[in-house]
Amino acid sequence: MLDYKLLEALALVLREGGFEKAAQALHLTQSAVSQRVRLLEERVGKPLLVRGSPPRPTGAGKALLRHFRQVRLLEDDLARGLEPETDAFRTLPLAVNADSLAIWFLDALAPLARERRILLDLVVDDQERTHALLVQGEVAGCLSTRSEPLRGTRCTRLGVMPYLCCAAPEFAGRWFPDGLTEQDAARAPVVLFNRRDEVHDAFLRAELGHSQENPRGYPRHYIPSSEKFVDAVRAGLAYGMIPHPQAAPHLASGELVEPEPGRFLAVELFWHRWDLESGLMDAVQDALRRGAESVLG
Repeated sequence: MLDYKLLEALALVLREGGFEKAAQALHLTQSAVSQRVRLLEERVGKPLLVRGSPPRPTGAGKALLRHFRQVRLLEDDLARGLEPETDAFRTLPLAVNADSLAIWFLDALAPLARERRILLDLVVDDQERTHALLVQGEVAGCLSTRSEPLRGTRCTRLGVMPYLCCAAPEFAGRWFPDGLTEQDAARAPVVLFNRRDEVHDAFLRAELGHSQENPRGYPRHYIPSSEKFVDAVRAGLAYGMIPHPQAAPHLASGELVEPEPGRFLAVELFWHRWDLESGLMDAVQDALRRGAESVLG
């Protein structure tokens, strides 16, 4: 039988990024938290943490973390059903890509978070990788481009986010006088969100037939901020792929143009969640579906 006080210590060490901060959250000494994790490892018979800065879960640690968070979610649902007027807050870990967070995700969840006293614990990662956080038990739900549910999860399609290839007018005139050509695309500076951002490469493969595994011969900026990404394109530092809701007002004002008008990359977004009967997660899914209807195609 698992001791959930020990599991809670493990979960907080991972969530807070260390034993000292976990001890503060639990109102215990650092030594007491360390003893709880060590006792859990002895009972399981396996190491659960790679002790570093920050500590990381082992495979067994990930499995226990996922189990603990699923049980905690079900317990919270039960407590709300037995005592619906409680003033207690509940923490909900979710994973989301930066563009969705900047454009619509928070607006979709804000009314529900206020009503149900939810503390959002959002992890931002690329939409191609957020589902890994769900499988590892770090989050209860995620936005992802993966269309198939993973083992132990449910999947719902939310819609399509069009990404437009945009540039400042002067930049486009200098680098793309004849439109987006393969030769010019190899020379013109690009802005990417981070080194795992694959949207630009996917667009070039679709439009120019780039087939090599690593087409990134072009100069590139890395700007890991959805808002500043757009600012970099507006400032003429580079061209880049911008979600339609962010690009539209700047295209309408003439601040931005499309080197290849009418061409875009359609990125499908899906909502993944644990396969549990949870009133809270049902409400989260409904809120996200309503929010996506006004933004995603």
